Amino acid sequence: MGAKAAFYVACVALGLSHLHEKHVIWRDLKLENCLLTSKGYVKLTDMGIAKMVTGKTFTVCGTADYFAPETLKQVGHNRAVDWWALGVMLFIMIAGHSPFDAPEVTQIYKNIIRGLSKVQFPAGFSPEAEECVRSLCRKKPEDRITMQRGGIQNLWALAFFNGMNWEAVQDQTWPPPFVPETDYDKISNRQLSRHVHIVWEGLQPWAPEAEEEPSQSWGSLACILVSPVTSIIMISACARRVALSARAVPAGAAANVSPLAAQTRLLHQSSPRFNQCVNPGYPVMWTLVYDKPAYDPEMELEYDVMPRDEFGVPAHIPPEISTAIRHTYYIPPQYYPFLKKLGDDTPELKPWMDKLINGEMTFDDYEEMFYQFAKPLKIHRPLIPMPYRSAEEVKRTEEVMWEGAWLSFRQRVLGDYISRHHFRDFLGGIGVGLFFAWVYTQQHRQYRIDMKLFYLEAPEHKINWVTPRGDL
Repeated sequence: MGAKAAFYVACVALGLSHLHEKHVIWRDLKLENCLLTSKGYVKLTDMGIAKMVTGKTFTVCGTADYFAPETLKQVGHNRAVDWWALGVMLFIMIAGHSPFDAPEVTQIYKNIIRGLSKVQFPAGFSPEAEECVRSLCRKKPEDRITMQRGGIQNLWALAFFNGMNWEAVQDQTWPPPFVPETDYDKISNRQLSRHVHIVWEGLQPWAPEAEEEPSQSWGSLACILVSPVTSIIMISACARRVALSARAVPAGAAANVSPLAAQTRLLHQSSPRFNQCVNPGYPVMWTLVYDKPAYDPEMELEYDVMPRDEFGVPAHIPPEISTAIRHTYYIPPQYYPFLKKLGDDTPELKPWMDKLINGEMTFDDYEEMFYQFAKPLKIHRPLIPMPYRSAEEVKRTEEVMWEGAWLSFRQRVLGDYISRHHFRDFLGGIGVGLFFAWVYTQQHRQYRIDMKLFYLEAPEHKINWVTPRGDL
């Protein structure tokens, strides 16, 4: 079982590697979405939720058992979710059930976020297979084996794939463990666990020479073991759909129309939807007509943010070039004498200072230097040159020192005054202002009370008295 699973995982890995080179993440890797060809190799199907991504995407989609932790946490995910699903798929192929299986969907999500730390591998699992699953299903996306430097080469180096020729699998010359039957009569007469009616009308006869040559597009291969029953059910569903579409064509046009013509959407012939906008305000000075969906010209910035991948590298740089770039530190030339002097006085720092001056110091070198010299450095400088002063300036040394002390004393006295007296006057002014505000409010309160008593005793003297009319 381990050798068969290794073959199909190798094929899936090649297919995923091809998709990721095109900046496409599949996000729906599972057993049901892989079909065997007549040669025993399997191609990926159902790209309905595949997406071209240069950085991260935040859409939660896929199948519950194959979700990655970053997808459930909604912190953004990238192509690493496909490698997580590949590890889950390998576990299912050998164990027969999901590693995060639970009666409730919410519990499945909790198990996925918890990771493989609490998962018990069945007895049939070999140590090599367990190592492969754990290396693909690490919690942090950047820690997964295919996301590190080297990519899919790291997966090839695992002991689980010992004895397998990856180039032969890529060229479809490696013997597959299972080759499906292509005889329609045997398939239709096979006794299934449930009745499946296959409608063969409208299906074009299969021709082996019509398949693609393996050298043309090996990257579209992706393999997973599916049972013959699943293949027959999917073939019968496709046959019924094609047969129904063929019957819907009029009898006179049946000779000229292909059975699959009814499924053509003709998107290239549909009229584009144009949108128009003008400048805000009057007069109208410019107008824009565009067909880009979700495009707001008024909110469009004057610059575009450069898309980058998960490592911060611009997305238009291919991985084979970006992974070979050595990022080094740049020091302005005016600091070269200081760095050279520092290296000469401190022999331990000499290699690092030479790398800085020559522009060869990478982040790894800096990290090594930091952890080696994180403690306070003892820079050996027996003679530190004093700044040059003339004889006249040397004579005025005491005067300059006294003047500096006097200015420091004045500054300290001024600070004491501001912090003591000025702050005291400020608080006093606030207190006086609050007192007069309280006096005003008390006077106004007493005035309101007196006027109320006056109107109660002599209402005929109330100002602006209006006799009610009754019709208002």
